[in-house]
Amino acid sequence: MTDRAPSTTTTTGQHSREQIRQELEETRNLFLGLASQTTHENWNNQSGNPAWTVGQVMGHVIMIFSAIPWKMERLRKGKGAPGLPKFLFDPLNAMSTRRATRKYTPDNVRSFYDDAHQKALETLDGIQEHEWELSAKFFGVHQDTAELFHYHTKHVREHEPDIRAGI
Repeated sequence: MTDRAPSTTTTTGQHSREQIRQELEETRNLFLGLASQTTHENWNNQSGNPAWTVGQVMGHVIMIFSAIPWKMERLRKGKGAPGLPKFLFDPLNAMSTRRATRKYTPDNVRSFYDDAHQKALETLDGIQEHEWELSAKFFGVHQDTAELFHYHTKHVREHEPDIRAGI
């Protein structure tokens, strides 16, 4: 074991650790920009997703982002997470998100996001060279190590119009 910090230029196929870090920072800026537009008045507005309010969409994004360390540990064990058929997944996802996002408010959403962001960066820094080759299916979607991080950006961009529709 060494005390050296991981290289920030480690090549991961088409990606580098530094490129992933930059992507996460850009995504953080996008999310926090959206969060700065939320108020107590618009937090419970209908989002562009008819199943969720603005606050629920924002909480959903944070919940999925917060799973990066857990997913990396699953990859290290050679495991993913089982998927469900769409007719089961969609209603369960909507219901569990409504329930789990109750702790988020316009006052604390940025803090929760920053906590998830910090843990994602710590996870990124802890990846060993051989771990970039790991992959598994999570809820029916194949992800390799780099995709665990890239997926977050895709997810924020997917839900950005939903959030904007309600703020």
